[in-house]
Amino acid sequence: MRPGDTPRPGDTPRPGATPSSVGPAVPVAQSVTLDASGWLAGFKVAVKAASIDPTTHLITIGVTLTNTSQVDRRLNENAQEISFDPGDGSGLVPIQSVTPDAQVVAGTSATSTLAFPAPAGASFDKAVLVLGKAANHQWLVPLRAGASGSGERPVALRPPARLTTPGHIYYRITSAQLLPWSCSGVPPLTAFIPSAKSVSVIALNGTAGAGSVAVGGNVIGQMSITAPDGTTAAVISPPLKVWNTDQSSPNILMCIPVPTGLAGRYVLKITDAVPTSATATILVP
Repeated sequence: MRPGDTPRPGDTPRPGATPSSVGPAVPVAQSVTLDASGWLAGFKVAVKAASIDPTTHLITIGVTLTNTSQVDRRLNENAQEISFDPGDGSGLVPIQSVTPDAQVVAGTSATSTLAFPAPAGASFDKAVLVLGKAANHQWLVPLRAGASGSGERPVALRPPARLTTPGHIYYRITSAQLLPWSCSGVPPLTAFIPSAKSVSVIALNGTAGAGSVAVGGNVIGQMSITAPDGTTAAVISPPLKVWNTDQSSPNILMCIPVPTGLAGRYVLKITDAVPTSATATILVP
């Protein structure tokens, strides 16, 4: 057929001619063994392996989940915070499923598989598992062998001394942490939830109770922290409990919001129903 001729039915393109259409692009089969981790709302997400299946058009990521909340939680409750970044500027791919979609018992670990639709051209050399929305605390876990995740991890703080009010209510703190997420629920059933990246929490855990108190008992009516910049915030979920003489409760986890990245001396204050108060300091590096 000469240049300018109109093709007729039955004409066969010459070898090397450009086809008029191409089939849909498919991802290329890949697999990689990994040893990296990130955090999302109280879950430590240890990434063990990843693969791309061109038949199902799925990316699967094998993980071990550790639930550090006080209550059983499903990772899928935070599905809107989880995505896959192909690394080519095409945008984030939302998660498709978590299997099994089961609760991880508080304080324990379980294996799971995260699945994402596989875009054409996806490569683990530049791909990243994204834990957390851009506006929230976020971890980036490269899916490249030997790479490490980046983000804000829990920071152990030195617990302050026991606080005892003149009204004989006390809070004996056994652990303190600076956490890149927030809290919900009432002690001792406190869960961790995502939070804006501008706000962290100081989480305190210990035993609260009463010494010698009047008939009818006493409570921790208020608890707050004053930050080095002078701002004060109240505990997110104070314990809804009355203690009578010589009564106490363990595992009282209380979370107080603080500005992210603000180091220095924080002043902790508890106030009972009398009201009388006690204070202590916490150093944040």
